[in-house]
Amino acid sequence: MGCQKLKGKEKAELQCLEKKLAKGIKLCKEETERLKELRRRLSSY
Repeated sequence: MGCQKLKGKEKAELQCLEKKLAKGIKLCKEETERLKELRRRLSSY
């Protein structure tokens, strides 16, 4: 169950990744980087 990378859906993608973390699912390196990137971008709004 992956998180889709859709433009304009960054908030949903961020929530998806955070849900995975909350369930204790280990994120791969790419997902971890993506999560940091999304948090940085969304916090600047």
